[in-house]
Amino acid sequence: MPVARIGLLAMAFAIGMARATGAQPPAFRVHLVNPDSQFSSATAFDVNQDGRLDIVCGAYWYAAPDWTPRRIRDIEQIRGRFDDYSNLALDVDRDGDLDIISVNYRSSSLYWSRNPGPTAAGRIWDKIVIDRPGHSETGRLVDIDGDGMLDVLPNGTDFAAWYEVVPDADAATGVRWLRHPLPEVLAGHGIGYGDLNGDGRLDIIGPRGWAEGPEDPRRQRWVFHADFRLARDCGIPILCRDVDGDGDQDLVWGRGHHLGLYWSERLPAGASSVSWETTAEELDPDLLEYVRRSIDTGPWRHHTIDARWSNAHTLMQADIDGDGTEDLVAGKRYQGHGGRDPGENDPLSVWWYGFDAQTRTWRDHCISSGGTCGIDVDSTCVDLDGDGDIDVLAPAISGLHWLENLGVGSAQIDRTPPPVDPLERILAHRDPYRLDVWFDPAGRPHGLENWLQHGVRRQQILRQ
Repeated sequence: MPVARIGLLAMAFAIGMARATGAQPPAFRVHLVNPDSQFSSATAFDVNQDGRLDIVCGAYWYAAPDWTPRRIRDIEQIRGRFDDYSNLALDVDRDGDLDIISVNYRSSSLYWSRNPGPTAAGRIWDKIVIDRPGHSETGRLVDIDGDGMLDVLPNGTDFAAWYEVVPDADAATGVRWLRHPLPEVLAGHGIGYGDLNGDGRLDIIGPRGWAEGPEDPRRQRWVFHADFRLARDCGIPILCRDVDGDGDQDLVWGRGHHLGLYWSERLPAGASSVSWETTAEELDPDLLEYVRRSIDTGPWRHHTIDARWSNAHTLMQADIDGDGTEDLVAGKRYQGHGGRDPGENDPLSVWWYGFDAQTRTWRDHCISSGGTCGIDVDSTCVDLDGDGDIDVLAPAISGLHWLENLGVGSAQIDRTPPPVDPLERILAHRDPYRLDVWFDPAGRPHGLENWLQHGVRRQQILRQ
């Protein structure tokens, strides 16, 4: 029998790390807005209506341009974590002011905080519970029913539903929330949305497949398709986009509690994720069936984007380099499981990735590494300073940061300090037998006082 050489493309670990050519990518300046912030979510909107975008993160809003903090909410702390797993900005009561919706894990609740308006400066916003459906990793705003109004899509770990808000003059808050069920198989870690089958309707994506959006999402049944299987700890959201420009929708996803960022390529109808270097007729039928059962992922081919870092719990899309194409932005979550996840004690980092259609690879660009800057469970990419390019908000238990985009070509200008990264500059000062200290860029030893320093020391030892 001819020897069958099987190309195992079910997981094509072709890591797209090609170096950038042509124009220099934008550099970033890392601003530490609040080193003491322990809130995991943030958004940006004009709170005081002065024409500038402000930052809202947890219990505080930060007034531009000097980011003066002002308390607006009382947020419960449950078992050491603030119960504020999303900061979704939406004018819930339609009074012209953006409110905040929080979708939460530890309290199993959804609630919204009513913005009293700029004339009520200093007033604590009212907290209004929407529902207590179960544990949620976080939530996102999506127009699920196509009526032009944003709805709330929780990432429920033990329930699957979406929420619609409608005006109700008879309700005490002026609005009424309607819960609409989704297929229970969507419950888990990771959720996404997009028109996956190209029928013009929104579909909902989970780690174990996707639910086809019906013509009437409020009343008709969603049909689930188990076409693929991603990781059980997918980051949020699972992004639905045409990565390779072939006209169909692919998936981009990360491991929220493990290593790596990945994309799943949608293959043409009838195609297989397994390729053969000989004809199928020449293969042992038993071997062929075994391979198909074991590794064939059907109409999807999985690729690795970057497997060097872990805990990509939040994924975002934004045109970082201004080329008209949305890029991938992600950062490492800080201590999501208290050090129990693979790589969780490694240094924090934030990255953006651009896809090169010619080489079919992703180009990686590190925004920050080795400091206190990470991205936890909900954030945004927005032109925060109004200079025409997209910046990144980075909320984490380790502090709140603003990553300022200095513009395309700025990497050639030596005008901003580099991100804190002692690893490349202290090779001569490492001692693999010193487990109780970490070394700063000058080679000076310091005692280990927190998880960030433990992570830096661990990477110093591994990279010697």
